[in-house]
This record gives sequence, structure tokens and C-alpha cells, in this order.
Amino acid sequence: MVDRNADTSDKKQAEPPHALRNAAIELFNGDREAASDWLNKTSPGLGHRTPLEVAKTKEGLSEVLDLITQIEHGVYR
Repeated sequence: MVDRNADTSDKKQAEPPHALRNAAIELFNGDREAASDWLNKTSPGLGHRTPLEVAKTKEGLSEVLDLITQIEHGVYR
């Protein structure tokens, strides 16, 4: 018997929070594939972690959204 409530996080990637997904898509001018790639790629601005890794907490989500804002305004280093 299969437990349908079992954690399957090791089988598929977690869905990013809506705010993060939407901000990433906007950052890449509607290109969902580019946004997904970025969310799964390590970033020097996030301590060489992926945006999805960092965004697992409220504080981390805020950090990633701040990074997106910096990139949009050309102040990312």
C-alpha cells in the first residue's frame, strides 16, 4: 500500500513560493525556463547557494527577493 501523504521531496523538486516564482519570471521578461534555471543555479550573491535553497525560510525568501530587486535595478555585485 502506498502512503499518499509520504514526503516525496527526494522524488521531485519543491515548488517555489508564488512570490519568488513570479519575481523570477518577471526578472527574465516572462521566460519561465530561464527563471527556473536561475532559481536552481548557485549564486555568489546568496553565498553560492541556489535561490530555492535560500528561500526555504521567510528570511531567506526575503533575501532572494531583495537580490532580484538589486539585479533589476543594476546594483547587484
